[in-house]
Amino acid sequence: MRVGVGILLVTIAIGGAGIAAAAEGQVGSKPASQPPVEKGPEKNDQEIYFLALKLFQSRNYALARRQLARLAKEFPNSRLRESADTLRADSYFYMAKQAGKKQFFPVIDEYRDLLQRYPRSAMAPWYQVQVGRSYGAMGYYYEAEAMFQIFIETYPKSRYFPYALLGLAETYYVLQRFAEAQVIYEKVSEQFKGSAPGAEASYGIGNTFYRLGQFERAEIFYRKAMDSYPRGGISSAATLFAMGETLYQRAKYAEARRVFFDLLNLHPADPLSTRGLARIGDSYRRLGQIREGKQIYQEAALRYPYEEGGYISRIRLADMEGEALRQPKPLPNPIQWASSQARQDPLEVYREVARAQLTPALSEVALIRLASRQKESKQFRQALETLKIHQTQYPYGVLADQTAALVRQTAQEQVAFYSGLGRHSAVVDLYQKMRRDVLDEAASPETLLQVGESFAALGLLEPAMEIYRDLLERKKQNIPRDRLLFLLGEARWASADGAGAAELFSTLQKKYPSSPWRPMGLLRLGEIAVAQNEPERAERFFEQALQANPKFPGAPLALYHEGRLSLARGKFEAAAGFFARAIQSYVPEVTAGEAHVKASYFLLGDSLFQTGKTKEALEAYGKARQLYPNSPQSPWASLQMGLGYRKLGAPEKAREIFKTLSSGKDDPFLAQVAANFLADLEWQAKVQPKIQPFLDPPKEAATP
Repeated sequence: MRVGVGILLVTIAIGGAGIAAAAEGQVGSKPASQPPVEKGPEKNDQEIYFLALKLFQSRNYALARRQLARLAKEFPNSRLRESADTLRADSYFYMAKQAGKKQFFPVIDEYRDLLQRYPRSAMAPWYQVQVGRSYGAMGYYYEAEAMFQIFIETYPKSRYFPYALLGLAETYYVLQRFAEAQVIYEKVSEQFKGSAPGAEASYGIGNTFYRLGQFERAEIFYRKAMDSYPRGGISSAATLFAMGETLYQRAKYAEARRVFFDLLNLHPADPLSTRGLARIGDSYRRLGQIREGKQIYQEAALRYPYEEGGYISRIRLADMEGEALRQPKPLPNPIQWASSQARQDPLEVYREVARAQLTPALSEVALIRLASRQKESKQFRQALETLKIHQTQYPYGVLADQTAALVRQTAQEQVAFYSGLGRHSAVVDLYQKMRRDVLDEAASPETLLQVGESFAALGLLEPAMEIYRDLLERKKQNIPRDRLLFLLGEARWASADGAGAAELFSTLQKKYPSSPWRPMGLLRLGEIAVAQNEPERAERFFEQALQANPKFPGAPLALYHEGRLSLARGKFEAAAGFFARAIQSYVPEVTAGEAHVKASYFLLGDSLFQTGKTKEALEAYGKARQLYPNSPQSPWASLQMGLGYRKLGAPEKAREIFKTLSSGKDDPFLAQVAANFLADLEWQAKVQPKIQPFLDPPKEAATP
């Protein structure tokens, strides 16, 4: 809730009083409600002017402007022309406040036109103040600050000088430059005691203490503002509301409720009264009196459906409805069911309030509620974009910090969601769109780590390494440094920087000997040694990795490498053992990739074949072909199986395999080799019967 309703007091104090004073300076001191008594040719233009002033004071700004346009048309030479033009511009100003900040551009143009037409008018300082206030109402706070500074330097003796000071202080307040705002408020409070600006300054001091969470000190200055109003003890609606809000924040709910009821009784037509009614509902709810609070919210929503208090109450009712929907409930009876169907969906309420754009703060509240509940995958981007647009529109809103935090939280949750699904392109796309203002310095280390891993998964190694280095340089982050060292080493290894990767993996071994990432680091050091043609050193690294953790995710790969090294040195028994262990240790959910496991099946057959274990080799080859029929190694395994069957005396099976291979076109060399073995088998089949008698031993003659 924004307590900075100081602009409202400035509006009340300056708007009516300033214009009335301007009117007095031109037409005398007659009250606005009394028609002039003198007769003459200017009677009609005076009647039109005072009718417009009465409409202005009753907040019928559009009708007031219509009457003033009539005056300008029918009486172009009227002596009330300047007063009418001023009142017309002020009506436009308050119409813009009701319509929204985009409507202030023509308001500024109108005041600047008045400055050009009446440069020496007594009202020229007022036009300057109104231009500054218009910039502030649009959210152009630095432009407003410049306008107020120019006014303070140009018109130091103007009777509107304190209002320019208040406008500057209010600008600092909205920009959260509370110390500077408080200095100006104190200056106005001291110099203009007993006046509306002095009371407004006390009120502003209370606001700054309120925003700093010093509610007791805020209450002191709010009371001072109430006591210093010149019209005797009735305080303004804004100060009464601020007092009630201060008591509410101090958990003095009963006292706050009494103040809000006073606000309703003294100022029933003021918009703040609708907010006060909603706050009464809040005070009941804080005390656990849910039923009473709900009744107040329903009353406010019905009595003020299109005012701020009504919208706030609708948000509260939607919150309560959403809480009720999340609670498990028994099946309702038909009457309860029909009643529940008549209730409005909380998300629809939030959307309606956000679309209404009654005030920036209320729009922020509704959008935050809406985005907080849009956590499904399809709604992430919608919630995020909605909040981003709103954050751009209201960069200094009272909930700006909360909005920024929710934008960051929503973006981070979306990154986590996409990362969990393995949608690395979506993670990188989101990061690149949001990094400048959301996912850079303010992003959580976990989110940055997920982004870095997505970059690495897509082969974008440079940005991945940049993120890992950034995380390593941060002093306060909860990601283990050993993990970051390993990931950075992995990225360097993947980018063919073997020396840089080896340095990082060696640092990991020395600094973090008990790290869970140490076995993977040793595995990578072994692979680097293999690439550098240092087999003995590589073998030591693989053995150390397996000793550190025999079941770590890279264990199948380490065993595969050891098998390759043994096979290359002719240690076929050892190689077969390593390949068999690599196959047994493979766990699809844990081990990344299975290329080395696939190769282990084929190399196991080769190793067994070389050791003379033909039957076991045939089983290994058969399993490999069954699991990976499309592997480039499958034809070689088939050829070896044909040789194995021939060796075991099964020529028919061997002939079938050789015949299939010889007719293949994928590998011409193996096809030719298979054709040669097939021809040899066929030759042996023809020659065998002829030479068999010579091979068989002679039969002994039977004895008589």
